[in-house]
Amino acid sequence: MPIIGEVKSARELGYRGNGRRIWSACELCGTERWVMRNTDGTPQNKLCVHCFLKTRSRENNHNWKGGRFKTMDGYVRVLAPDHPFADIRGYVLEHRLILEQKLGRLLLRTEVGHHLNGIKNDNRPQNLVVATRKHSSSTMIAPYKERIRELELAIEKLIDKED
Repeated sequence: MPIIGEVKSARELGYRGNGRRIWSACELCGTERWVMRNTDGTPQNKLCVHCFLKTRSRENNHNWKGGRFKTMDGYVRVLAPDHPFADIRGYVLEHRLILEQKLGRLLLRTEVGHHLNGIKNDNRPQNLVVATRKHSSSTMIAPYKERIRELELAIEKLIDKED
């Protein structure tokens, strides 16, 4: 086992390149490993990969946005690691959380949150209703589509009257 501060060439250790490596211990966990060496002889990395990633995760990351982000399909996810429906990273769909608060209970596996206006990131409580997975969203939206069409026709009539 090497001694802390021992220096060897990269090739001697099986690494590519011709730099020098120094045997160093992580400042947080104490794990010893070979690290690239600075020109002044000090280790280039003071932390092992695992400790480095821990210090850069979530709140410590410069890209942290408070545990809330919009998915590619338009829904909003919120960090809630203790929630039973959290994904592997600890995030839950925000509309699910809001509906659960509104109902005072967890949604069942057979229940889903439905956005009345069809806007996936509009998570106001008055815009959300509970639907079963079997209940198709098209049958829920149909009455609203009819009403929207009625309003559009009324707007067209008003515009025609002004002309």
